[in-house]
Amino acid sequence: MIDLSELPDTPILNPVSVYSLIVLASFAVLGCFVAFKFLRKNATTYDRITLTWLIFNVMTRCIFEASWVYYSTFGRTVATSSGIMVHVWKDYSKADYRWLVNDPVFLAFEFVVIGLTGPAIFYIIYQIFVDDPTRHFWIVFVCIIEDFALWMIVIPEWLTGNQNLNPANFLFRWVYIFFLNAIYGVMATWMTYVSGRIIIRSLKTAAVVSTANKAR
Repeated sequence: MIDLSELPDTPILNPVSVYSLIVLASFAVLGCFVAFKFLRKNATTYDRITLTWLIFNVMTRCIFEASWVYYSTFGRTVATSSGIMVHVWKDYSKADYRWLVNDPVFLAFEFVVIGLTGPAIFYIIYQIFVDDPTRHFWIVFVCIIEDFALWMIVIPEWLTGNQNLNPANFLFRWVYIFFLNAIYGVMATWMTYVSGRIIIRSLKTAAVVSTANKAR
């Protein structure tokens, strides 16, 4: 557990938190704009929502989370570093102290999340634009990894009594701790369900066709 004295006493809403939330919102707006402006007209609502989410997701991973990995490797920590993104993570760490240090568990799954799901998301975005049906396999692949990463963030802390969480106010409790984690779990689980059903339905259809062809 991090000593509370290590964290400066600052207002709930400060320029860093405001700018960070604005940037996150801009990622979502950009994703929505691309999905509804440039995607083919006959695209499904699921494809548009998925594209919106994937653009938001990959930009968050590549900008915010990749910066945390950089500041948490080779002896560095967010607590002892300086820089624009360090201020962002120090602000977030007021709600979840674990991000202030180079937690080895966090680093381990961030390597997987950024290293595997990052390129996969770019590939899925391309597949959505060309309407490649195999995208549903990769969507499930990415979402399972993200659900597991979220599990590793939430469950160990819950089992130890949430010692490193600081739900002191609305911003910390409902935005930083709850919303910015729950949105990943909700989207990943929903997309796994929808794409998983599409895959299963396709396999069943292929099996029926194969059986019919053999019966001829």
